[in-house]
Amino acid sequence: AAAMLSPGGVFAAADETIRVGVIGAGGRGTDAALNTLDGNPNVKIVAVADVFEHRTKNFVNHLKKKHADRCTVTPETSF
Repeated sequence: AAAMLSPGGVFAAADETIRVGVIGAGGRGTDAALNTLDGNPNVKIVAVADVFEHRTKNFVNHLKKKHADRCTVTPETSF
């Protein structure tokens, strides 16, 4: 099957969404995520990780106040 694929015949999907995971949900990480969302309408924040659980919760709450439709972090994607 691979022999039948040609470089000119393979295309990416039309979805141009950039999915971002953030490591570090303190002040700098939160501000960087907000700047990214403000600067590009094709970005979604889909995951977050921090050593402190309360920071990940605050991060998600803060981002969802301004960008609820583009912050899709769930408990399964929060570490």
